[in-house]
Amino acid sequence: MNRSSIVCLFCFLLGIMLLGCVGKNLDFDGDVSTSQMQFTGDADPSIIEKSIRNHLGQIKWCYERELNAFPTLEGKVTTIFTFDRSGLVQEAGIKESTVNNEEMQNCIVKTIVSIKFPSGSKDKIQVIYPFLFKLR
Repeated sequence: MNRSSIVCLFCFLLGIMLLGCVGKNLDFDGDVSTSQMQFTGDADPSIIEKSIRNHLGQIKWCYERELNAFPTLEGKVTTIFTFDRSGLVQEAGIKESTVNNEEMQNCIVKTIVSIKFPSGSKDKIQVIYPFLFKLR
């Protein structure tokens, strides 16, 4: 084989390898942690914290799903939500974010809305809850 045949073969094999990656779900690993929450109302903060931590896997999934398309994605997303006396989330949104990824933020909000918090408080409880997202 001459040099140009070897280069051609190399380019051909490289092309096949690259085509094999198109459309595949590459696994990027990210980590999610939380920061100091704030809230108003008469709820027990440890119960709010536990309810959110029980859904941290879903929040992490929102992040890792977007890492496939944006492998350098990191930052802080601060959520704000209100739940009523029955424990159901009535309002939820993003207070501020350094992530700049609407799909991820919408996924996080949908997860927050799905959480059933403990019932029994006298008033609505408003919570400001930050999530920190980092690559591993």
